[in-house]
Amino acid sequence: MFEELERRKSAVTDWHPEGETESWTSVEARLNGLKDRLESAHELDDWQDVGRRAREVLIAATNVVFDEAMIAAGGATLQKANAKARFDAVVDTLAEGSSHDALRELMKAAWALVQKVTHSNGVTRVDAFVATQSTIVIVRVLQEIERAIGGV
Repeated sequence: MFEELERRKSAVTDWHPEGETESWTSVEARLNGLKDRLESAHELDDWQDVGRRAREVLIAATNVVFDEAMIAAGGATLQKANAKARFDAVVDTLAEGSSHDALRELMKAAWALVQKVTHSNGVTRVDAFVATQSTIVIVRVLQEIERAIGGV
């Protein structure tokens, strides 16, 4: 039992010191922690924890690519605590135009799914698996979009 607690303690990768800037390296570390957590999940609380970790990965990835210029003209500054609005601003800016409607829908649906897994009492391992895979897809899409526009 003690060894399991130590293993879990050492596997925690989603803590991020206040004021420290997110990077793709820290996002990758969080993704690895998310995958490990999915593998060790066996019950509702575990699956909800997978959802929470997936949400934190999405927030971290959003913070890597977010820029104040993504806020609509006249819009209020989006604080880090307003993760959903920041995510929407990133998605709407980096995947703009009617040709990217389905991509924006996919990304926003992934956020909603992760939230459901975090907060629902009816989630299963399948839900946690899908939340994990969706998170990986969204991170990879954000990285690819950033590469395409010359950010990386």
